[in-house]
Amino acid sequence: MSMISTDLQQVKKELQEILSRPEFQNNQELEKQSPMNSVQSDFLPFSIPSEWIWAIYIFIGILFLAIMIGWIVLRWRRREQQQKDLLDGKANHAMKWHAEAQSYAQQGEYRLALRALFHYLLINLSKKNKITYEQSKTNEDYKREIEQNWPIQVHSFSNVRDQFDETWYGERAVSSEGYHKYQQQINQLMPKEEADETK
Repeated sequence: MSMISTDLQQVKKELQEILSRPEFQNNQELEKQSPMNSVQSDFLPFSIPSEWIWAIYIFIGILFLAIMIGWIVLRWRRREQQQKDLLDGKANHAMKWHAEAQSYAQQGEYRLALRALFHYLLINLSKKNKITYEQSKTNEDYKREIEQNWPIQVHSFSNVRDQFDETWYGERAVSSEGYHKYQQQINQLMPKEEADETK
């Protein structure tokens, strides 16, 4: 047994000699320093205390969060402005159709006047979020939207729509009386504050 203990003592001595060499001294010093105590980079000539590292991480996180919140607020404001511009555009567009209807009616072009009134109605219904006005939609699409968003007026809208379809697509002539009757139906279908504009 003494032979094993002697061998162990011999190995221990050799290991201590090896570890005392200069190339292992630097590694021992690095092991003494905790990686959390400082960070040294290959591209930085100095070490950075871990408190600073955490402060940098927190700063970057707060900066990222602030940028994200700013981006969301900016998009929200831009969307609100677009919606406002869209409503303003719809109002101008609606007034254009209304003016055209009056002009055509004065010229005796009641078929064109009826068409302009129908478009005026569609744009105003879009402003009131009863439908979504798009040129690619059919009148049947608008009827389905009215059924969903304003079911109490489905019958009235269907009558106005059918008259428009018969007149415009069926190329049926419209008299002055027919136009004025259609105008009254539009007035009844329009929200109250806008009904007076078609008189």
